[in-house]
Order: sequence, then C-alpha cells, then structure tokens
Amino acid sequence: MGKISVAMTTYNGEAYLLPQLQSLLNQTRQADEVVICDDRSEDATVSLIRSFIEEHGLSHWRLIENRRNLGYIHNFRKAMMETTGDLVFLCDQDDIWAEDKIRILQQQMEENPQIDALVSGYSLIDGAGKPLQSDEKHFYNPEPGANLLSPVKSGRVLYRNMAQGCTGVYRRSLLERYVECDNTTALAHDWALHFLAYEGNALFFWNQELVLYRIHSKNTTGIDRTSRENVLRKDMYALEDCLLLPIKEESKLELQRILAFYRIRIQWLTTHSLSVWIRGWRCCLKLKFGIFVMQYIKDFLWVFLGCKSSAED
Repeated sequence: MGKISVAMTTYNGEAYLLPQLQSLLNQTRQADEVVICDDRSEDATVSLIRSFIEEHGLSHWRLIENRRNLGYIHNFRKAMMETTGDLVFLCDQDDIWAEDKIRILQQQMEENPQIDALVSGYSLIDGAGKPLQSDEKHFYNPEPGANLLSPVKSGRVLYRNMAQGCTGVYRRSLLERYVECDNTTALAHDWALHFLAYEGNALFFWNQELVLYRIHSKNTTGIDRTSRENVLRKDMYALEDCLLLPIKEESKLELQRILAFYRIRIQWLTTHSLSVWIRGWRCCLKLKFGIFVMQYIKDFLWVFLGCKSSAED
C-alpha cells in the first residue's frame, strides 16, 4: 500500500478553515502526511493551524510559512513538491471532505495502475455551509450508462478545466512531470495536471460527490462572475500556457485553432464589428467542439442585448 499525502494551501482562510481541517482528521483512511503551505496570511490562519496540529498531536502534519506571497498556483506547486507520497490529494482551505474520500479514491488508484489522475464529483455549499442548487457544479458529466469509474474522453480538457483539483488524487509521477513545466504562469495547477493525464489516456472520473465545495465572496477560484471579456482573456492566457506543456502535436494544433477563435471573440466584444463576428463564426464552425457555437451566439447577444451572464455558461 503506497504512502498517501495531502497537499493543502492556505491564505487568509480563518473563516472556513477549521471544518476543512476536521474533515481531514475524520477520514476513515488517514493520510500518512499532510503538508500545508500558507501564503503569507494576514489573519489568524497560521495560529489556527498550529493550534489544531498541537491539540490533536498531529506529528505527521507539517505547516510551511512562505517567505513571500506566491499566489495560489505557485503555492500549490510548492505544496505538491514538499509532499513525499506515492499518491497526493490536493486540498483547498474552505471545503469539507466526505469521510470516505481518501479511502475510496486510494482504492481505485491502487486497483487501476493505468490511472494517473482521478477526480470526483462535488456538491456546492455557501458560506454558512448550506446546500446550493446549481448546474454549475457539473464540471464534467460522464457518458450515459457509465460506471462509477470511467475514463475522461471529453476533449473539453483542451479548452477548459474539467474538474476542481480539490476533488482529485494524483500519482507522484504525474506531479513530477508537471513541476518540470515551471514556465507556466497563468495555467491553473489542476488544469495542467488534468491536461497531462488526459494526453496519456490516464485521466479518470469517479461519479460520486466526495467534496462539499464552498462558494463564498473570497474564493480564489471557482465560479467566475466577472465580465465576459475578462474571463475570455484569463482563459486565453491559460490556453497559451497549455502550449508550453509536453503535449501531442495534434493537441497543439487544436489549441492554436481555439486560441485564434478566442482572440476573435475578444475582438468582437471590444470592437462590435460585424465583419469581425462573421470571421469568428467561420472560425467557430471549423472547431470540433460544438459548445463553441452556443458560446459565440451568446457573445453576439452580449453586445446587442446586454446579456449579463458569465463568459462560459
């Protein structure tokens, strides 16, 4: 049985931290190692972690305080590099894990050595811990009739992250491949891991909600409510970083086509030129992902009707 690590990051998380720490402690299969990297918190986060570790005698938990603020992507990268486990779970500071999360996902990884990354479903809660009803929790939906465990075949990974990293477990070999790509700055760590695993047909989904994912006003990532143009720019920068990963030539060509389409979308939203929109429509129809058609129609409505929706709804 391999060693299990949890890589957790924190930053000004005092409001929701303790329920998450308690859910790690309540796991039916305890992690062999928990590494927590704090990114220069200015509230009581660090003192809460220290007190929790001391109170419960958690000698296998380790708190690392960064000397400078790294930002959430590089803080997670650091936390992953500090772990020593064969399997590494990523952990946010404000969620709540189901008690069997580690046990269930570890068992699947050990029984299926072809899997490099295994992500699960999740349900949403608000700042008070009350359930939220939203279709936006479905980052990925397996094919109808799929088993609890199924390979991720959706090419959506090429243009958008398909799962929250806090739902996943990752093999050490995949993490090592990721940390070698230290020239990415805008690409979220979990998207990069999923992309690399997908390229090797080693990305799988466990169709069970094992995390209560908290949505609140201070989320670093999650459901984005900023302007359509800003979200598109953010995604475009991440896609540019995807090209820096060690991926197949076919994927690079598809990414370049998607990037060209994103640039036209942004140009349309800023210039409102019909000739630009028509050029983008032609580009859109050449892409193999049908979802872009609906998104581009919404780009049109955004300009002419002033629709107030998120960029990728």
